[in-house]
Amino acid sequence: MKNLKPLVHATHFALKTTVQSIKKSHLYEAIASYCGFKSYAAFQLAEELQVTNKEQANRQCFERMLDIGFVAGDALLINQHTEKLWEELDTLNLDDIWDFYNNASYDEKLSSLDMLDALKSFMNTGNLEAKLIGLVVTTEVLTEHDENRDNRSGKYWHNKRLAGNSLNDLQKEVADNYLQTQCYREFLSFLWSDLFNSGPVILPSPSTLKDFSSQFNADTNREWTAYFSEAPYLVIDAFEYIEHYRDTNNPVIPNDLFLDWYKIEVMQNPNIDMVEDVIEKTGSHEEKWFWYYLGKSYDFDVTKDAHVAINVDTGEEYDGYGPVSVGGYSGISLPEISESSKLEMQKLVTSFFSKSIK
Repeated sequence: MKNLKPLVHATHFALKTTVQSIKKSHLYEAIASYCGFKSYAAFQLAEELQVTNKEQANRQCFERMLDIGFVAGDALLINQHTEKLWEELDTLNLDDIWDFYNNASYDEKLSSLDMLDALKSFMNTGNLEAKLIGLVVTTEVLTEHDENRDNRSGKYWHNKRLAGNSLNDLQKEVADNYLQTQCYREFLSFLWSDLFNSGPVILPSPSTLKDFSSQFNADTNREWTAYFSEAPYLVIDAFEYIEHYRDTNNPVIPNDLFLDWYKIEVMQNPNIDMVEDVIEKTGSHEEKWFWYYLGKSYDFDVTKDAHVAINVDTGEEYDGYGPVSVGGYSGISLPEISESSKLEMQKLVTSFFSKSIK
């Protein structure tokens, strides 16, 4: 459900030229009465809002506005605007679903099947952002469930209970935990079929990479999203989950798509190993130098060796005792590009830093 405050603000703006005495507080009372509450204070305490009889809702709102002191004509006009406000308030959009899953606890996600159904409805329209959100949310829930070692036998004990076997308290709890996640397993199967049975896997890339990508891949067709741009690792984790459990007959997540999200993660949390990794994965010579200069801005150089002596027994830096081996980092070679291109890549790094991608 949408945030009420901006809707009240917009409704107040629309009404005040006709009903000059209208206040935002009146509209909060109007929507509360429309939903069947005697006051906005009671409305705020409600866990669920539902309007099943619009005729009754309109009558309640109209009478409440009369009680506040509005004349019948103004009360009717406020009532009409309140009805429209409710219709908009009662309509979920993808941002509402995203806000819920972005802030909900594990238990809240398990108990909110209506949100999962709403997400599926968006997916059924071909909405790629909904598919991405669904992929991340589902794999997050199932990963959290499976990280509990006890839960890994959940399916076994669930089937035992279905077969009529008696379970002890721990076995019952594990079976219940598995049953709670069943809706997400079914959702993942639905998503799996949608992603892998309709040709190449198509999902959006992070919009914060759009300008950057155009510097090196002008001919590449992409879909873009602002979702997860601040937490690209969530998408990366979801892709890795899918790859781990994917049937070998199904298509893989396209490398370019994975790399788009990985690049944003490297930009936000760079280290020498990740920068080397992305340099090796990218094809453009100029882009390789971009990542080199990005590393330099964080005071590490992927082209320089950084070898250290390691104690074989402890794995720690050599302390003068015990067997020794060579550890650390071997520098990589970069392709030749012109000096002017190098300067452009340095400027591009500076530009991205100024936009707070760092």
